[in-house]
Amino acid sequence: MMRMMLAFFALVTLAAVPGNAEAQYYKGKTITMIVNYPAGGPSDLEARIVAQHLPAHVPGKPTIVVKNVGGAGGLIGSNQLGEAEPNGDTIGFFTLSIPNQILGNPAMHTPYSDFVMIAGVECPLVVYMRKDTPPGIKTTRSIRRLSSICSASNTTRCQPIGG
Repeated sequence: MMRMMLAFFALVTLAAVPGNAEAQYYKGKTITMIVNYPAGGPSDLEARIVAQHLPAHVPGKPTIVVKNVGGAGGLIGSNQLGEAEPNGDTIGFFTLSIPNQILGNPAMHTPYSDFVMIAGVECPLVVYMRKDTPPGIKTTRSIRRLSSICSASNTTRCQPIGG
């Protein structure tokens, strides 16, 4: 499934507001960033990183508060964004459930076509392992030497090096 992050939804209003007025609009305000998955997952972590740096790039430097609205495979959060007042105080940072849109899931109250994608974050796939994991795994190359890990990966491309 293609993973896209929908971000900065309501900030489009900045384009319609001239120069100094946009700084005044967001000055002292709080923007709620809805993440449609529970706290601690990759969508949440990415959203918190963006929320930490976003105020420096929005005139008026508003406070960004991350609100996790998990459930129903992300539909509850995306529905909540669709039901929010279109005043620029609520934005979404979430993974779209394309099958729900295509299949016409009745639980989906707001189709994705009603949202405007302003920016996206490429899905980073990262795997970590302790350096002291036996038998001396220090690099990705050394992990490929282990036939047990290669066979568990269920892929023909993972062949033990030198074997």
